[in-house]
Amino acid sequence: MAPKKRSSLFSYTTPISIGNCKVVVEAGKFSSELNENSLEISLAKNAKVKISGNYCFMLINPKDVDAKTKSLRQEVLSIYSKELPAMNYAANTGKESQFLERCVSNGKYCTLVLKTKDGIEPGEVIAAITYQIVPADMQFAEVPLAAVKSVYQLKGIGHLIYLELRKRLQGVGVRTVLC
Repeated sequence: MAPKKRSSLFSYTTPISIGNCKVVVEAGKFSSELNENSLEISLAKNAKVKISGNYCFMLINPKDVDAKTKSLRQEVLSIYSKELPAMNYAANTGKESQFLERCVSNGKYCTLVLKTKDGIEPGEVIAAITYQIVPADMQFAEVPLAAVKSVYQLKGIGHLIYLELRKRLQGVGVRTVLC
């Protein structure tokens, strides 16, 4: 299949479809090349690209004990273990640590999860960020862990999940996020 070329001189263009995503380019002038496996966009430095795909956010509260929550916690723990291997060991000692498990399972931490949408039920967990609202004055939140599955890294997924967390925390009055 020959690549499709597309150019625009408009600020907003009709979405470019690739897979299950829609790409909207907000730029004065850009060019794009679309083929069956990729989309390449050439644009000015200050232009914006918005990619919307089939993702959903879920909040895991460790106090929930149902089977679905336990399964999600195991997926998150698996991502953290794989993507943050040094966190499995205590600093400067080399001894195994339960830090990851405590953060994911401890009642004071919640985890925001980004999953792919797969039909009616959400699919695989691709990113997670664990946090707690510091109870001293409720204006601070601490983020001890965040990770994106390696195959999804360098695509803006970490930024996306952080922005979603920040938006949710601001909604309950948190002013500062400490990472």
